Amino acid sequence: MGLHRFSPQVIFLGSYPRADKSESVHQGNNANAAYQSAQDWLDSLKG
Repeated sequence: MGLHRFSPQVIFLGSYPRADKSESVHQGNNANAAYQSAQDWLDSLKG
């Protein structure tokens, strides 16, 4: 699909801290319904 998807089952063990030192907040858009909605939208663009 070419886009990144958040998955709570994936553990990423390396990154640099944010420059502004604030904690990132997850938007909660990782549900399968949200993913399917995005996939449907992309498919509709393809025609």
